[in-house]
Amino acid sequence: ADTPEQKARVQALLDQFYFRLKLNSLRTENLPDFESLARVRYKANQQDYYYPEQVDIAHILIDKKKRPKEQALKLADDIIARLKNGEDFARLAVEYSDDTTVKQNKGELGFYPRGVMPNQFDQVAFSLKDGEISDPVETKYGYHIIKLNKHEAKKNKTYEEAREEIIYQIKTEYVQNRIDSYYDQMQKENDMEFNEEELKQYTERKVEEIKMEADAKK
Repeated sequence: ADTPEQKARVQALLDQFYFRLKLNSLRTENLPDFESLARVRYKANQQDYYYPEQVDIAHILIDKKKRPKEQALKLADDIIARLKNGEDFARLAVEYSDDTTVKQNKGELGFYPRGVMPNQFDQVAFSLKDGEISDPVETKYGYHIIKLNKHEAKKNKTYEEAREEIIYQIKTEYVQNRIDSYYDQMQKENDMEFNEEELKQYTERKVEEIKMEADAKK
């Protein structure tokens, strides 16, 4: 016969199975229509859903650790003069840039919002006009030559553009509230109801999943 300790361990394991089953049901079953809730939230808070101001930039980095600072600055000035004389930015980037990604992107960094790049870099990048090339910008990485491809102002999202983000927010909040309420209920009752039929169905599904995974690996 099983000892009381063995029975307690079995019951604890069964309770754990049921608890996981319950949490899964709270996350997936009997959920409301998030679409309609999302439309209401969007209408009430349109200002919260937007594309931030951003710039599409390219750069050439002259690393001042690889050469004397004065030599690095002179090289940057020379490259800028050649660019303003009509030479190709991508070609000069591949030839001179010390950025480790230059072979893949030819100096193109794509779009960035404020706050991603170092402050000195940001200030210059967001002050340039489309197509303009900066003077050398010094950061801890070296001297940057920045080319602004395009400056895009902050832009509000349409509902369709914001839809997935809003639904995710609402669903996350709803499920978390459900789980919090369940925890509160458990604490009050100080016990967990044990549903043998639900546990039986749950364990059967898990056994079947394990068998299918094993068969798939054969």
